[in-house]
Amino acid sequence: HFRDNMKKGKRFQFLTEQEGFSGNQLALRYVLDNQNIASAVFSTISVDHLIDDLGAADITMPESIRRKIKDKA
Repeated sequence: HFRDNMKKGKRFQFLTEQEGFSGNQLALRYVLDNQNIASAVFSTISVDHLIDDLGAADITMPESIRRKIKDKA
């Protein structure tokens, strides 16, 4: 299953290439904006990563990125 999940994850590689946002911020913002999701569980290995993840609370997901995520899901 691990290899299958890695292949599926590569569909979203474009999230790491968006200027002004990290891939983690965009992914977490997408989840936070989804009314069908009651909670988000994430982990981090450093304070810097945690600070980056918390930055998702302060961003607005560009509609073009939101559409691209939905198209690839």
